[in-house]
Amino acid sequence: MQIKILAEGGNMKPGPALSQKLGPAGINIGQVISKVNEATQGFKGMKVPVELDVDSQTKEFEVKVFSPPVSELLKKELGIEKGSGEQNKVKVANASIEQIIKVAKTKFPNLLCNDLKAAVKTVVGSCVSLGVLIENKNATEIEQDIVDGKYDKEINSEITETLEEKKKELDNYFEEIKSHQDKLIKQQEKEKEAEKEKEEAKSEEPKKKKIYKLIIFLYFVTGLWGSLVSLQVWDLPSSVQIRAAPFNKSKMPTKLKKTKSAGRFGSKHGKRVRQKLIKVETKQRIKQKCPFCEKLGVKRLSKGIWHCKKCNKKFASGTYNVE
Repeated sequence: MQIKILAEGGNMKPGPALSQKLGPAGINIGQVISKVNEATQGFKGMKVPVELDVDSQTKEFEVKVFSPPVSELLKKELGIEKGSGEQNKVKVANASIEQIIKVAKTKFPNLLCNDLKAAVKTVVGSCVSLGVLIENKNATEIEQDIVDGKYDKEINSEITETLEEKKKELDNYFEEIKSHQDKLIKQQEKEKEAEKEKEEAKSEEPKKKKIYKLIIFLYFVTGLWGSLVSLQVWDLPSSVQIRAAPFNKSKMPTKLKKTKSAGRFGSKHGKRVRQKLIKVETKQRIKQKCPFCEKLGVKRLSKGIWHCKKCNKKFASGTYNVE
């Protein structure tokens, strides 16, 4: 039974992913961790592929350690923690061709390559995805240079050591690139912040409009019609600064001509009752004649009750009641 694990060199720790793989095999996880850490002691700081050959009957196992992935070897060689998330915009290191040959030579036994030159091209391809410059150039350009035979002398001689002067030149060039990248990143962050502020301002505009409408509505509903009081709200546009209109009696709601005085009885009595009341009221508003002195135009005291000033007598005529 074979179990494949990607472990951290010399620092493998127990976890749920490890227990899921080793649990069905029925082997001691503590023994596996100790043996794997011993076998991968020379690959500290890198992720190393490990293969366990387990005997299902005796529960004994053997540890086989393979060389780390090309990306891990490059990270260790260049002293970087991770690759670039934006390979075309951000570069993380500037490697020499000698460092690339060193990584290719280390990984060559585990690569399906016929010669060291093909292995170097494979390593250069990994530099493209990591965002690593090689000899002050993009990795894609170096690939073409390798095909054209520009670095055949270094590859055939298997040179793995970089001169100190060359290292300084590469480092100085990368510092310039990095400073330029930092400026661009800061500029992009400022632009993003400005865009966010614009979006927030746009989202707040409808909220402000609702608040303005609510303020105006409450202002007029409270009935502040009698005085000229200016409304001042913090940070309101000039279009919202308003004044209360002066009191205008002619604009107040009046009784409809159709209902006349019968409107005081409300809508609870129905339309027919109100129509009858209107007829009764219109009759009572005609000048009445006193039955005692026959004077025309007596005074109405209330519904159906009349008073004659000439003979100083009261009489009833056409009384009604609404229940």
